[in-house]
Amino acid sequence: MSKCKLYGVGIPNCELELVDRSFSCSTGSLPFTYLGLPVGASMARVTHWKPIIENFQAKLSRWKSSTLSFGGRLTLCKAILSSPGSFYFSLYKAPVKVIKSLERIHMRFFWGGCFESRRMAWIAWDKILAAKERGGLRIGSLKAQNLALLGKWWWRFKENLDSIWAMAIKSIHGPDCGFSRPLAAKRRSGCWGSIVCLPLLLEKDQLPFLNYLQQVPNVDGSLKWTWSLDSSGVYTVSSLRIHIDNLVLPYSDDAWMWNSLVPGKLNILAWRVGLGNLPCKENLSKLGICSSNLCKMYNEAPETEDHIFVGCPVSREV
Repeated sequence: MSKCKLYGVGIPNCELELVDRSFSCSTGSLPFTYLGLPVGASMARVTHWKPIIENFQAKLSRWKSSTLSFGGRLTLCKAILSSPGSFYFSLYKAPVKVIKSLERIHMRFFWGGCFESRRMAWIAWDKILAAKERGGLRIGSLKAQNLALLGKWWWRFKENLDSIWAMAIKSIHGPDCGFSRPLAAKRRSGCWGSIVCLPLLLEKDQLPFLNYLQQVPNVDGSLKWTWSLDSSGVYTVSSLRIHIDNLVLPYSDDAWMWNSLVPGKLNILAWRVGLGNLPCKENLSKLGICSSNLCKMYNEAPETEDHIFVGCPVSREV
């Protein structure tokens, strides 16, 4: 009992203390952390997302960005997307301010900076988040990751109606579990309310979530649920995440053909050359950072991407 804590909901503190003395355990107050997640906290408030923001800052620190190449930073950005925040994202709808703050940490780390200091970003972050076949680096947006993880609860509920947790949801929100009254469910329970409001959230991006989750007949005549965005018919987080990103993120016809036989940093360099976004003197002079746009080794021509890799007699000789 010394390891246990007693929590009271809608009970005066004096009554809670009487029960506490009877059981010889300590009392606790809401909110508290259980299995790494906050319980009893309003996750619509940014302050309760502070542990995730601090986790991202620690994982994507300045010393890591200064020692890693662009290929290494890209790999770490993709790894961090699915590790520290996924536990929170799988249950709670993240506020817009939190998503923007986490994306800012991602972006500054990728360009060699950190949360406190920034370096020049030569390419729009939305373009970097997009899939490779759409002209990006396939990092994926945190907003899409959050919504796709919440969507998995729809699939779990439809597939496990007789489970204990599903019966608990029914006892709280009624036989329809709040699906027919999502806004009322959201006011009653922030966690499950955000999940049942998912179709309303996706409608803002012109994405009909309920059209992809349908019932089809089995061979024996019974009905089963199927997910149309995946060839297996089973819901996957990646299928919805990629679909959301493809709808929201920009599309470019200048998709770079990635070569798996060379390091990632060289692929990214070639990708940046193709987009014309290297910090060469021509681009720096346009931004007013450099007074002259002429090549240092060959002063007769402007230092552009083509000149550095093809046109300059020195580089051609190398």
